[in-house]
Amino acid sequence: MRYPVDSSGLAIHPYELGFSIPTQENLRYRNTSNHHHFWTRQQYGRSAIHHTFRNLVDHVSPLVRQEHQSLHDKYSPPQMPHVGLMIDVLDEYMALNGVINLVREKATNEVREMSAEHWDLTRLSYKS
Repeated sequence: MRYPVDSSGLAIHPYELGFSIPTQENLRYRNTSNHHHFWTRQQYGRSAIHHTFRNLVDHVSPLVRQEHQSLHDKYSPPQMPHVGLMIDVLDEYMALNGVINLVREKATNEVREMSAEHWDLTRLSYKS
């Protein structure tokens, strides 16, 4: 079964589907892993827009490891949203926060900031 999405095509948060919010103890003892709401990495690796959208902090949630595995066993990845929707989501996040906060792909407990200038260049480079 494909992972559920809302009417706009954005993935439903796993906590809304009944998956548990990890406790502080789970987090402290590393009994969690980060779930990207939009997976797989290979599917999103084609452009900076795709990569930025997938790694937006709002699109990555810690899950208890067993539940994370259960989620992947139960659901296939959601369909990738249209790039226009990705840009709209990222533009809105930038407008609200002044930066785009991204989970580092290889160090998923670290967050980096993308500046407004960097986002403008990324968005403009997609169109060219």
